Amino acid sequence: MNTANVKSMANTLATLRAVQWAGAGEPEPGAGDAAVTITFRLADRSSNTVKVGAAVGDYWNASAAGFAGVFEISKPDHDALTGDVLPVSKAGTSPTGSPAAEAAPSASAAPQVSTSPVEAK
Repeated sequence: MNTANVKSMANTLATLRAVQWAGAGEPEPGAGDAAVTITFRLADRSSNTVKVGAAVGDYWNASAAGFAGVFEISKPDHDALTGDVLPVSKAGTSPTGSPAAEAAPSASAAPQVSTSPVEAK
């Protein structure tokens, strides 16, 4: 697990601010952009979700569960939220033969952050 990226993601989520309001709806994944959904658990055990979509000029569209509409985030926030947190194994390079075993976080890992691709509909 890339703990530096996990810490960066957690810090960004804790201080995330919109650069500007983009309008109603959901962020659209852009052509060639890897849109992500980040679900995280708060100290009170509740969870929240942030979706990051397409680049629009110097910013990226995003939305947060519980808030209507789309806002734009800066490149540093985008990069922190979309950085790799788990090792990426290439086919045939896993010493265990199981990519899932390589990517499984240890039980002692404090941050509980998961990312997943968003599919365009």
